[in-house]
Amino acid sequence: MKSLSITIALLTSIIPPISWAEALPYCPIDLVTTNWAPYYSQKLVKEGFFTEICRTAFARFNCKMNVSFMPWDRAVKGTMKGLYSGVLGIYHSDERAQELAYSRAIYHSEEVLVHFGGIKLNSYSTLEDLKNFTIGTIKGSLHSEEFNQANFLHKYPAQTTLKNIKRIQRGRIELFADSKLVVLDAINKKYPKLRGKLVIIKPPLSRASLYVAISKKVKNHMELIKNLNLAIDSMEHDGTTEKILSDFGFEN
Repeated sequence: MKSLSITIALLTSIIPPISWAEALPYCPIDLVTTNWAPYYSQKLVKEGFFTEICRTAFARFNCKMNVSFMPWDRAVKGTMKGLYSGVLGIYHSDERAQELAYSRAIYHSEEVLVHFGGIKLNSYSTLEDLKNFTIGTIKGSLHSEEFNQANFLHKYPAQTTLKNIKRIQRGRIELFADSKLVVLDAINKKYPKLRGKLVIIKPPLSRASLYVAISKKVKNHMELIKNLNLAIDSMEHDGTTEKILSDFGFEN
C-alpha cells in the first residue's frame, strides 16, 4: 500500500492537472519544421516517429500540437524572429538559444560527411584535411559548430538531402554533410543502386541531440517548456517513448 501511494504521488507530480492544462494560453501550439525523413515528414505515417513522440508529449498536458512543413532555413529564422511559435526537431546552438527556449533532449542524430566513391576519402583528422573538396550542406542546418564556422571550406548549401545526392551525381559537389539516418533513409527509398557505393567518412562531424524549441516571444514559454519536459520524462518513465520508437522500427 505504501509503495502504491508513492507511485501515485510520483505520477501526480509528473503530469500537470488536466483542469490547469486546459487553460494554458499557448495551446494549441503551432510548430514548424521541414521534411527530414525518417525523423519527421508530412509524407510519413503520423508525420514520423519524432513528430509522434512530441505530439504525444503535448497531449499529456492537453495541448494539441500542429505542424507546418517548410524549408528548414525559413523555419528556424522565422521562429527566431517570432513569426512562428516553435521549431520541431532542432539542434542546440548558443546563437539560437538567445531567441529560443529549448526542451530537454528528445532524440539524437549523428552528422556525417558522405560521398559515393567519386573521391578517395574515407577519413580525416581535422577539417583542414577537407579544404580542397567541394562540400554540400543543408541550408540553415547546424552540422557542427566547428564545421559551420570553418569559412576556409568550400561549402555549397542546398535545401534538401535529395538535392545534394543529385549534385554529387552531376559532379557539382564531391561530398556532403547530413544526418547519417537521413542519408540512409533517402538512399534506401530513392537511390537503392547507391547503397554499395556509399562512403560514410570518419569521424562524424557531431553527435547531437534533437529538441523542440519555442520562441521566447510566446507568452509563458518557460511554463510550456516545463510542462513539455515533465511529459517527456513521464513517457520515458512509463515506456511510451520506447513503444513509439519500436512501432516505427527504431530504438532509443
